[in-house]
Amino acid sequence: MKRVFVPALMLAALSLLNCPGGVDDYYPTSVGSNWNYRMFVLMSSTDGTADTVQTMQMTTLANRKDKLHSGEDAIEMITTTINTIKIPRESTFTVVETNYVRETGNAVLDYDSKDDTEPDTILVLPLAKGKIWHIAEEILAEVMDQEDVTVAAGTYKKTWKIKQRETGTDEEIYIWYANRVGMVRVHSEWSFMGYNFTMHGELTSASIK
Repeated sequence: MKRVFVPALMLAALSLLNCPGGVDDYYPTSVGSNWNYRMFVLMSSTDGTADTVQTMQMTTLANRKDKLHSGEDAIEMITTTINTIKIPRESTFTVVETNYVRETGNAVLDYDSKDDTEPDTILVLPLAKGKIWHIAEEILAEVMDQEDVTVAAGTYKKTWKIKQRETGTDEEIYIWYANRVGMVRVHSEWSFMGYNFTMHGELTSASIK
């Protein structure tokens, strides 16, 4: 479930409905949990013609408990993404990434490696409308509001919609987090060299242990 700002053209077994009751947990990391997403990037020209230029199938697994080199406990997360690029010619490749997530009680931190000393702050807890923080030096996050959303995996009530913006640009990305599930939707729109782009991703299934 990594993570932060998706650059241009990047990037359930639980009943698939929100579980009632229990403590709020918008970024679950229990070992053995996994999340499956499908994503696409759509390019539209000024004459209204639209083409899908990239598709992605992404699976994230909370693989095991581990320790950072600083000695702090963390969860090893492995994300496998199958990318299909349509332009300039169609090609498919797979990317496997490993990162480490640590919860501190008031934040969810994401480390690129065990020796990373400047983690990204994915969430600042508890989530509340209007809360603002820096994910990284150049990426600002703001909690917008709670919304009900429906994706391939199901309908999720009162998800938190969070806006991420890279400083110095007009690019924004919106991410929806569901309680006891995690990220269920991501969406961004931007323009480049006379073309309009839409990036959209959503949860297709999840198993939270």
